[in-house]
Amino acid sequence: MYGGWHFTADGIGCASLIKLLNILSSETEPAHRTISVFDPQEVGADRIFGDHDLRLDVPAKLRLGNDLDGTGSIGFAADVFAMPLRPEDISHLLEAVKDISADHADFGVGFGKSDTIVRFWWWPKKR
Repeated sequence: MYGGWHFTADGIGCASLIKLLNILSSETEPAHRTISVFDPQEVGADRIFGDHDLRLDVPAKLRLGNDLDGTGSIGFAADVFAMPLRPEDISHLLEAVKDISADHADFGVGFGKSDTIVRFWWWPKKR
């Protein structure tokens, strides 16, 4: 439906990410954490708008980091989607995750120096 990267999480996942992003935003030295990602097909997140025959590139892990100097590059390599986030990006991602946890979704946010768009969706089991 929409090309690019997409994100959703259940309530527990949102709460964990909010804690992690708060920690990353307070760090004064480079830091990162790598978390496992579920295949969206397992929870129906690939079918929010109905059936389709789209090919999905699904990373096994998401690496979030604080990119204090703004030189990192967001992208997919091997089985990891790396998101080195500038301080303002961490703030934007934190707000987006809070929105999802409050059941506000269907929007996109640009991250990084290349302004990589990530689209945010409701957790499908709630709908």
